[in-house]
Amino acid sequence: MSATLVGYVGEINGIHLQNYWGWWLTIFLTFLIFCGLARWRRAAAPRTEPAYDRWAVASYAVTTLNTVVTAYLIGQGGPALAGLFAALPWIFVGWWRLREAPPEKARE
Repeated sequence: MSATLVGYVGEINGIHLQNYWGWWLTIFLTFLIFCGLARWRRAAAPRTEPAYDRWAVASYAVTTLNTVVTAYLIGQGGPALAGLFAALPWIFVGWWRLREAPPEKARE
């Protein structure tokens, strides 16, 4: 990269901060579009069981934990912390949203 890069705000472990923000924005917009489409098609699609949604959030949390712990163990504390802070909001929001889900019906 050129030293005269316009809008350069620094770097973490050799990666420009614009890269982090760019990926965060990309993921945010992807989820926003997905949620918009899901809301638009909500009447046509039946609601899934909350148990399946909990498995999705739990597997994302386990994958994040694995990545963060592995990065930390190999001496990459900075990327481990960045990964943790990037994923935790999504894990908390997903789990909080599932708390609001209606209770499952008893199987007969």
